[in-house]
Amino acid sequence: MLVDLRNLFVHYKPEWSTSLDAHEKMEKRLQQQFDVNALAHPNQVFVPYKCLGAGCAAWSIKSASTFAREFFRWVGTTKGLPGALDYRQSRLDSLIAKKKTP
Repeated sequence: MLVDLRNLFVHYKPEWSTSLDAHEKMEKRLQQQFDVNALAHPNQVFVPYKCLGAGCAAWSIKSASTFAREFFRWVGTTKGLPGALDYRQSRLDSLIAKKKTP
């Protein structure tokens, strides 16, 4: 899903608001994955306005880290990887915790 989201933005093709086929497919796939951009207006379309925000960024990092862990586990090497990913994950978790604290 992360690669599909990246491709949607890198190879962006504008769609009329009356026919948002590719954008609506992506919205359905990502809807429950992360919080939408708090700065987006409720009437704005998901891609790009509600999608691009802190929730999407955090989900992207978490997804990429999970993939990297699984890949290196599958290959049979984890030299140096766990520490780097753990640091990034703990940093991300602390930033998210700060955001949720009033």
